[in-house]
Amino acid sequence: MTTKILVLASNPQGTEQLLLNQEIRAIKDALERAKKREQFVLIPTVAVRVKDLQSTILEEKPNIVHFCGHGTGSQGLVLETESGQKQLINTQAIGDLFKLSAKHIESVVLNACYSQAQASVINQYINYVIGTKKSIRDDAAIAFTRGFYLALFNGESIDRAYEFGCNRIQLDIYSNTNQERKLVPVYSEAEGKSIELPQHKVLVLLTKNPLNKLSSSTAIPTNFANPFNHLAGRIEDSSLIFGREKEIKNIFELLNSNNSVAIIGEPEIGKSSVLKLIEEQSVSKLIQPRKPIYLNLGEVYDEEDFYYALCELVGIPELKGFKLSRALKKHKLLLILDNVENMAWDGFTNQIRSQIRALAEGINAPLRLVIAASKPLNCLFPDSGMVSPFENVCVEESIHKWCGQTIRNFITSRLKDNPISFTQQEIAMIIQESNGHPKSVMRLCYDIYQLYR
Repeated sequence: MTTKILVLASNPQGTEQLLLNQEIRAIKDALERAKKREQFVLIPTVAVRVKDLQSTILEEKPNIVHFCGHGTGSQGLVLETESGQKQLINTQAIGDLFKLSAKHIESVVLNACYSQAQASVINQYINYVIGTKKSIRDDAAIAFTRGFYLALFNGESIDRAYEFGCNRIQLDIYSNTNQERKLVPVYSEAEGKSIELPQHKVLVLLTKNPLNKLSSSTAIPTNFANPFNHLAGRIEDSSLIFGREKEIKNIFELLNSNNSVAIIGEPEIGKSSVLKLIEEQSVSKLIQPRKPIYLNLGEVYDEEDFYYALCELVGIPELKGFKLSRALKKHKLLLILDNVENMAWDGFTNQIRSQIRALAEGINAPLRLVIAASKPLNCLFPDSGMVSPFENVCVEESIHKWCGQTIRNFITSRLKDNPISFTQQEIAMIIQESNGHPKSVMRLCYDIYQLYR
């Protein structure tokens, strides 16, 4: 039986020029030297346009698809428009195309940078898929192609050909380049940090595990909605907030020691959701009771608007200055301020920040603060060289990215009692691509879950 190999090459205008002709030539040379070359047919296709992708696969019905070009991680692969400009084809669309073509495609090679995301999705339907964990150099991509197809054309299996391809990178490029250029940083779940990988370890072979997949005839009950459906903003249902138990414990320990707290973390890492938990749990976890008042400064325009909103939430007339201080002394409040960096612009003076500080100082202060910001307070509020009004009053508690185990636990909890389960390869891809950022984890999980439906 003849094995058809469809090569899809794409290097649009405006993208870094790759040596794709050399990569295709490496396949042709390997085929010409092969003992079993009559068993293979090579179909090279260059300057592949998005509009041609589906029709080419339908018409040729290849057994192996080899893509060489640019990848962009979870965003997709780069193909061409009618005018030769770049156009992204997203991961889900790629996965769906190979799902429809799985009847005749046995293997897919994605010889493009950052293509593990697409490889993992395609591997749900195709038995063997090769992708890359990070960037791969031109000479390494060509060397892998040469070794992979030389082995395949001489009767080796896909997994053995993959090993020959990786070995060819070692043979062809390691003695000709300096050591520093051979390494690329890749996030290691085990070590919790980026480590340097040699080029021959950037490529990854994924093999399909049918035991973890639903059969095509299995219908998912309609009552099983995508459990990864919260993709942005503050999570209002506190039961869906995951993996912040340690931070919550630390924050309440600080509050019960008469400290105010500043929650510091990069944008969209989950600070607002932590504030939601603090607001809800304050009634049961504060030793000295305080009424929680939540105010999102993203919804407050300026200082005047802040005074109005604060007094409205406390339930007192609109006041400021000494009158506000006197009125608040009758209350014990836990003032929870989200997006506090919005107070750093000229619409808010140092006077209002100083007044909030004064109201939060002391054991019996009317205010205890929990504020959330994307940067340390001394960076947000330098106040012309003076001590920042929030600094020293607020103890900073950092919100960190998730580690690999937390991501695994999160996926397990969301898929509990669900007919769908993710493969270990998919979970590893999520850990790699998200770099531990909860929002990215959620988005990747959502996309993979949708492909099962």
